[in-house]
Amino acid sequence: MPFLSKQFLKFFLSSGLAALVNFLSRIAFSFFVNFYLAVSLAYVLGILTAFSLNKLFVFKGGTARTSQQFIIFCIINGIAFIEILVISYLMKEILLPYFGIIAFSEELAHAVSLGSVAFTSFIGHKYFSFKGSL
Repeated sequence: MPFLSKQFLKFFLSSGLAALVNFLSRIAFSFFVNFYLAVSLAYVLGILTAFSLNKLFVFKGGTARTSQQFIIFCIINGIAFIEILVISYLMKEILLPYFGIIAFSEELAHAVSLGSVAFTSFIGHKYFSFKGSL
């Protein structure tokens, strides 16, 4: 079971740190641009952080060159990004207002959307981005 492994725990911690970079930078970007552009810019910082940490600590080795791993990593994260945007939008614009939650709605929507991709991203990176890694 890949989700009950030491590797998944390392992935979860590394990705959690990258998500924190993403989340905090989104807040900073929001002072200068709208919410959705801030989410997009923060996502780029999160991807760079996530790739570096996963390459160094989670998926050591692999059969592809680093550049190929990064391209596949970005493709998988591009798919995850669509999921993040959709969930952020649905929560911020529909679900949270429906329940009368106004305070911190952007932060809550963004945090939930980031967490939503943990399992699918792990499978994608384990079997595609860093294929053949330890």
